[in-house]
Amino acid sequence: MKLIYPILFISIFLNSLALEAQTITSSPYSMYGIGDIVPNGFGQSKAMGGAGIAMSSNLWLNNINPASYHSIDSLFFLLEAGIDGRQSTFSNGIQKQSNHNINFSYFALAFRITPWWSNSLGLAPFSSVGNNINTTKAIEGSSENFNVNLQGTGGINQYYWGNSFKIVKDLYVGLNISYLLGTIKQTESLTSGYFSGSLTTEDKMTLNKLYFNYGIQYSFNINKNIKTTLGGIFGNKDQMGLKHDVTIFGNANDTLEHNVIQQSSFTLPQYFGLGASVKFGDKLLLASDYKFYNWSQSESLQPNVKFVNSTNYCIGAEFMPSTSFRASYIAKMKYRLGGYLNNSYLMIQGQQIRDMGLSAGIGVPISNKFYISLAYQIGQRGAVKNNGLITEKYQTLMFNVSFADIWFLKPKFD
Repeated sequence: MKLIYPILFISIFLNSLALEAQTITSSPYSMYGIGDIVPNGFGQSKAMGGAGIAMSSNLWLNNINPASYHSIDSLFFLLEAGIDGRQSTFSNGIQKQSNHNINFSYFALAFRITPWWSNSLGLAPFSSVGNNINTTKAIEGSSENFNVNLQGTGGINQYYWGNSFKIVKDLYVGLNISYLLGTIKQTESLTSGYFSGSLTTEDKMTLNKLYFNYGIQYSFNINKNIKTTLGGIFGNKDQMGLKHDVTIFGNANDTLEHNVIQQSSFTLPQYFGLGASVKFGDKLLLASDYKFYNWSQSESLQPNVKFVNSTNYCIGAEFMPSTSFRASYIAKMKYRLGGYLNNSYLMIQGQQIRDMGLSAGIGVPISNKFYISLAYQIGQRGAVKNNGLITEKYQTLMFNVSFADIWFLKPKFD
């Protein structure tokens, strides 16, 4: 038992060693705070580089800006869902490893309540954690090493109720009310022949919290064929409490400590975003976004990790060759392209982690009520100058379906 406390001290310290990993099977950047913050955006937006602050549609939902729900047709009930498949390759300059996963992306529905009020209900991921990292650390005063395995799973989901309100003609404001709920499990295992034993610390973190974000959109016509939309989004700084249930195992999974309940907090930053879109008739849509997150208000618990202000740039285009009823099936598809650059909130060993990539996709009308969207994304995440830090190269295939049906039309009989 005398060895437990110094080992515990080293165990806590080793949380900072993820970027010295020798074997990496998933992203190390998801192990900080509550993990990777999953950006808002559904099928159309994902194929257009993530742009969406100034976009709205009567066929596709857009939770980036809650003011966008105003485009829902007064007679329609709209349902949308999606799944993502991701392949990642991680490299620390010496070794490479790959990881594959398929995840539920979102489920949402929407309808108009009154001529001036539309709403949406949905479930989407808010953050995700997925890491499995092996590394070693020298035992001070000896030539031996600890073998360290760090694993993280789980994430936070958001159950949201979105509202869009008409203020005057072509001016709308929106509000997303989200209930954040989820569990994150972090496990750290230490083994060493020097001590002829092992020590595993399992930390289950749970979170539940109400969270609000806001949006605005204003549209105007430059001429009869060109429509411009300006948009903005905003979210307040919010303190989130995490409840930790810590269990410590020794050799043969003997429980040394159990139900060690602790509390910690994580600060979500204040943020704002600005967007603009231009629509040329019913054929071409161009959109761009800028977002700023004030992460410098938050504190990292890792000694070599600092939270810094984050910026995000997105640009995208959607083109449909023909709107004619007699046009070919291919001509009535919507073709999408986009790109993005995200300077993340993580500053590791003096380097800010950057995420950049390109996307492309199509929107396919299966019938007057049923549409599917396919999107492909390729990108890279890591430091601009590697310097031994882990780099992730990834590909994501996204599949989304949208179903619109007339629910609110009252039949008339002669």
